[in-house]
Amino acid sequence: MQASGLWPLALGGAALFAALMLALAARGGITYARGGRTYVGFVGISAVAMMDLLASVFYGPGEAFRYVGYDAMFYLVLTAVLIALYAFSMTEIAEVLEGLGQKGGGVYTLTYLVFGRTLSMVAVASILVDYVNMAALSAVSAVENAAAVFGLLAPIKLPLALAIVWLLTALNLAGIRTNVWTTFAVFLFLGVTLVAAVMLGAGALDGAATGRIQAGLLRPAATFGERGLVPALGALVVGVGSTILAYSGIETVLQTQKVVENWQTIRQAYRFLVVLNGLLIPAVGILALAHVPDPGAHVEGLVATYALEVGGAPMAVAMILAAALALAFAMNTAFVGGTELITVIAERYGLAALLRTNRFGVHHRIILFLAGAFPVLILITAGSANLIADMFAIGLLASFVLNLLGLVTFRITEGYARMRRYRTSLAKNLFLIVAFFAAFVYVASSKPHGTALWAAAAASLVALGAAAARWWADPDARYERRYQTVDELLSALAARPAGRLDVRFARPREYVPADGREVVITLSPLRLRPPKRRGPGHFILSYSNLWGTVQEMEAILAKIRAAFPDRPLVVHFGWPLSSWWDRLSMGFVVHRLLMLPKRFRDVEFHIDYLPPAKRRHRP
Repeated sequence: MQASGLWPLALGGAALFAALMLALAARGGITYARGGRTYVGFVGISAVAMMDLLASVFYGPGEAFRYVGYDAMFYLVLTAVLIALYAFSMTEIAEVLEGLGQKGGGVYTLTYLVFGRTLSMVAVASILVDYVNMAALSAVSAVENAAAVFGLLAPIKLPLALAIVWLLTALNLAGIRTNVWTTFAVFLFLGVTLVAAVMLGAGALDGAATGRIQAGLLRPAATFGERGLVPALGALVVGVGSTILAYSGIETVLQTQKVVENWQTIRQAYRFLVVLNGLLIPAVGILALAHVPDPGAHVEGLVATYALEVGGAPMAVAMILAAALALAFAMNTAFVGGTELITVIAERYGLAALLRTNRFGVHHRIILFLAGAFPVLILITAGSANLIADMFAIGLLASFVLNLLGLVTFRITEGYARMRRYRTSLAKNLFLIVAFFAAFVYVASSKPHGTALWAAAAASLVALGAAAARWWADPDARYERRYQTVDELLSALAARPAGRLDVRFARPREYVPADGREVVITLSPLRLRPPKRRGPGHFILSYSNLWGTVQEMEAILAKIRAAFPDRPLVVHFGWPLSSWWDRLSMGFVVHRLLMLPKRFRDVEFHIDYLPPAKRRHRP
C-alpha cells in the first residue's frame, strides 16, 4: 500500500531531521582540537555508536518476530525503556572511571578495578564476542538486504560480505578524524531515510495495519494478568531477550571514552542516543511489522520490504542503500570499540608490540588483528545471518550485567563521597541486573551456539590474561607495591610497649591522630590509587572490592588476635558523618560492621568522635 501523496510530508520530516542534526553537529562538534590533541565531540561519538544501534533495526525486529511474533512491538518499546535506564548507569560509570584516573576500556576497566583480573577477562570476552558477532552480522545482513531487492546470486554473497570487512579496515587505518566525519555523513543519510520511511508508514496506516499495532502493543500487557506472576515474568524475559539485538551498540559510547575530552561528553552522547533511539528504533520496527503482510517470510530484509510497501521502488532503493551503509558502518563501531578495548589491555599488560601506531596515529596492528578475526565467524557460519544472530545477544547481555555489577559493588563499598556529580539509583541498577541476568539465562539456554562461543572465549581470555601477567607485566603486582602489608602491621604492633593494643580503622579522608597512641589502618581498593600515608603508625592496606572492607577488617583482626592472643585489643572507628543516602546505600556493609563484636567477643570496640578543636591536643 504505497503512499505517494505523502511524499511532501516525508521529505519535510527528513529535511527537518537533517537540519537538526547539522545544528547539533555545529554546536557539539564532531571532532575538535584542544591542547595539541584531537577529541571526538558528543555528536561524533553518537554517530559511531548510532551506526550500530540504527543498523540493528534492519535485523532486530525481524529476529524478534521469529521468536515472539507481533508481540515484538510491545517488547521493542519495553526494551527501549530498559536501555534508556541502562544508558544513565553507563554515564555514571564514565564519571567513576574518570574520577579514578582511568579512561577507556569500558566494562573491562570497571570490572578489573572492582573484581580483578579473572572476571575482567570474562568481561573482555563478552564485549569481544559482541563485537565479532556485530561485525559478522552487519556484513552478512548488508548483503542480504541488498539481495532482497536486487536479487544477488548466492555465490557472490560471501565475497561481498568479506569485501565490506576490508573496506571498513581501510577506513579505520586512515585515522579517527577521517573515520568519525565519514561515519557522521553516513549517519545523516541513514537518519534522513529512516525518518522519511516513518513518515510514509505512519501516513499509510490502514485498518489492518492499525489493528496489528494495537494487538502487538496491547495484547502482551493484557495477557500478563491472565498468565499469573511466574508465566508473565517468563514472557517478559523471553520478549526482552528476543528484542535486545535491536539495541546493540549502546555500550560502545563508554568503550570509546579514551577519545573524548571528559565524561560530560559521554553524558551528552547518551542523552542524544536515548532520545533518538527511543523514537526511531521502535517506530521503524513497529511500522515494518504492521505493514509487511508476512514478516516471517522477510526476516532478513524486513525493513527493505517495508520501504517497498509504503514508498515504492524509490523508497526501497534508498532504504537498501541506507541499510547497506548502516550495516557496513555498524562494523565500524566494532572496529572503534574493539581497538580502544584492546589498546587499554595492551597498556595494562605491557604488550608494547600492539601499541605501535601508523602515520595517522592509529594502532594499526590491533585493527589488522580485528580485520582478521571478524571474517572468521562469517566463514564458519557460511554467511548465515540466522546462525550469527543466534550467537549475538549472549555477549551483549553478559557485558550489561558485568557493567552494572561493577557499578553497584563500587558504590556499596565506596559510597558516594567520591565521583558524586552524577549518580543513579541503586535500586534501579539492582533491578536492571535482575532483568538483564534473567534475559542472559534465557538466551544462554535457548541459543547454544552463542553460549558455546562466549564460554570458549571467556576461558581462552582468562588463560591469556594469566599468561600475560606471568610473562609480560602483572598489573596487580604493580598496584600491590603501593601498599603496606599485614606483616608490616604486625611488626609495628609487636614493637609497641607491653599492655593493650589500640588499633583504629580510618577512612581515606578521615582524621588520623598523630600522637602515636594508636596504630591506624586505612583500607583502600587494591587497584586504585592509595591515599597518602600520614605517619609511621599509619598503614595503608589493600582490599578487594569483591569481598569488601568489613571482610578485610575481619581478616586483619583475626591475624592480630592470632599473633597477640594474650594482649587486650581495643578497636576504634570514627563517628560516621556520611549522609543518610550513603548509609542506606551501604546498609549491608554497616550491618556487618555492627556484627563484629559477635565475631570477636574478647575485643573492645569503640565508635568515637573528636571535635576539630581538640584534635591537636588529645587528652
